[in-house]
Amino acid sequence: MEIEIKFNETFEAPMGSPRPRFRNTGRFVQTYMPTAYTNHKAYIQGQMPKLNLERALKIELDFYFPLLKS
Repeated sequence: MEIEIKFNETFEAPMGSPRPRFRNTGRFVQTYMPTAYTNHKAYIQGQMPKLNLERALKIELDFYFPLLKS
């Protein structure tokens, strides 16, 4: 099976996972991920088919990035 993930003008390329962020709320600390990352992750997840797997899955990823201009 081959799956191609399509990007658009909002999500132009794969995004690395940023570090989690922390904020104080009273006596507690909340951990959260940046909104841009969670939106990107939801966009990718929405393109993936729902698979009912009974065995291990091997995944090979190829990323192609354009060359930088400078």
